Amino acid sequence: MYLNLMLRIFEMIIGNVFVTIVSIKLFRIVRSRVKYIDIALFGFLWIYVTSLYTLLIGILGLLQSHKIAIISIVGLVISAIFSFRFLKSPFPRVKNIPFHISDLKISPFGILLCILALIQLVRIIVHIWFIPPYVWDTVVYHLVNVAEWVQKERIYPVITPVDRVYWPASFELLEVWWTVFLHHGLLVKVGPFLYYLLTGASAYALVRSFNLSKIMSASAMIFYLFTPSLAIQATACKNDVGISAIYLFSLAILVDLLINGKRDGFPLHRQILLVFMAQCLGIGIKPYTAFIAIAPLTICVFALWKHYKRDLRINIRSNIFHSKSIYLYVCIFLFISAMFLGSFWYVRNWIVFGNPVHPTDFRIGNHLIFGTGNAVQFGPGQRGSASLIGLKDNLKSFLFERIFDKSGAYSSHLSNMTGWGWFNFACGLPAILYALIFVRYLRSLIIAFILSLISLFAFITTDPWFMRFTLWFPVIFALSFVFLISNLSYKWLRGILIGIALICTLLNWIAVLNVGEISISDFQKMMSMPALQRSTAELTSHYEGAFRKALQIIPKDEVIGVCFPNNGWAYPLYDADYSRRIEYIPISDITFTQDMRQKGIKYLFIERINEEQNKLIQKAVEEGSLKKIEDFLYALK
Repeated sequence: MYLNLMLRIFEMIIGNVFVTIVSIKLFRIVRSRVKYIDIALFGFLWIYVTSLYTLLIGILGLLQSHKIAIISIVGLVISAIFSFRFLKSPFPRVKNIPFHISDLKISPFGILLCILALIQLVRIIVHIWFIPPYVWDTVVYHLVNVAEWVQKERIYPVITPVDRVYWPASFELLEVWWTVFLHHGLLVKVGPFLYYLLTGASAYALVRSFNLSKIMSASAMIFYLFTPSLAIQATACKNDVGISAIYLFSLAILVDLLINGKRDGFPLHRQILLVFMAQCLGIGIKPYTAFIAIAPLTICVFALWKHYKRDLRINIRSNIFHSKSIYLYVCIFLFISAMFLGSFWYVRNWIVFGNPVHPTDFRIGNHLIFGTGNAVQFGPGQRGSASLIGLKDNLKSFLFERIFDKSGAYSSHLSNMTGWGWFNFACGLPAILYALIFVRYLRSLIIAFILSLISLFAFITTDPWFMRFTLWFPVIFALSFVFLISNLSYKWLRGILIGIALICTLLNWIAVLNVGEISISDFQKMMSMPALQRSTAELTSHYEGAFRKALQIIPKDEVIGVCFPNNGWAYPLYDADYSRRIEYIPISDITFTQDMRQKGIKYLFIERINEEQNKLIQKAVEEGSLKKIEDFLYALK
């Protein structure tokens, strides 16, 4: 077992070396030569390449650590041969990598920012290493995709009563990457953490585009990253942090274009290509990327009008079609791959279900374009079209209810709250008023953000959790605040405001240390267990340890039949190493026991069933075809 684990770790290193080398080579071709953009750009390319690589090998049925390692080794050899043949160097020179530590100035404020960054990093590492996934949506359907794909070694439409499993899943690709090598969920939270880091790098680049100092840009990034709703999602395995990352990455490029204009080493067509790639990845993560596209689209139009005007078409043609052939081929590859990443899930759903946005009905006005009859599955569902009534309801809920964050402690659900925390309201809100009056370009960005928020509210359904779609918005609070303190003439007043901001940021950190979803006893239990034995099934915070009891009773080689109507936990039954096989058993009549026998399923796990299903199960028990082992577990007689 030890040798197998070491082999898998080695294969994981090989796979990550390969995607890193590919990312560096692409970076050398499409880099901006603007340091603060290049840092975010490299992070984006790494996530993009890894997601694309995982999707391709998953579609081909090669999603297995040994196969990935072999493909990666072949890729590294080809890369080395190509580099020696054409570039004379198989690896990038150090000076071409965008990570430079220069002109660092140590100040008390800088030290405090470093301490804040460190304590947030420690909190996240503890959550990644010690706490298995526990967030409702993730264990109901997000990570069910991950477990099934890793277990079956391919990407395919998973059969489950939870129709939301068929929503776009590009975010899950990065989670698959960090679980496929160990065939274990231990590192599954590294995926959302990398998107969180990209969010921070993009926020830093966005602030630097306004030509603020490095220390002010870093402080805005820290203040924003401590937003409770965003900080929770760094380890929650929910996909909204991915939208925040690609949204701010796109805006960082476009705002720099608007404010700083043309750059010799960063032509217009490359900027547009990178923004297009980011938006396509975002669409592949969640469709609401399109609902909040007003801000990047508006900034892009203003930038093009300001700096290019008449010669726009000539500029694009001269830069692309008069470039070296290798550069042209790379641009074409990136364009096609972005289209693929953005459209794959929708095309699959169109083919399988006849509706590209299954299970949500798609309408234009009152006219149904695509529908499968499953738009309302759990709660109100998602609307699939814009609505003035929906906009009014969401704005009313936001302004008169959620904004006060009174519904309870911060959690991954953001139920009936904004989750924006102390800093954004105490420091950011007054700063936004200042920026709207006195800061020209920031005024335009704030208005664009508000329009994006209004567009979002018009499209999404009013439910208790809709503020999870707004993780990108609080960056405007941090940006406005650093503008305010940068322009203050009185040092004593600046010091007071910075002190208040630091206190509020620390309060945000304290608020998300546990978020109330994991009991102290469960946390202590996880810390005492060996890393590879930590599993969601071991948690007793939900369902009183029913999953752990089921896995203890059912032999490892038995398929577990699972029954729940449409919104039950399934992920814990795969166990930590995804070794348990699961098959869903629909119970609509008494013949379900015959179906179990035909499929070789001896055990049936019952969770959140309805009254009709409960009567059928009790009838099977009375007839003698089924016996009760626990309240949640039955077996064929």
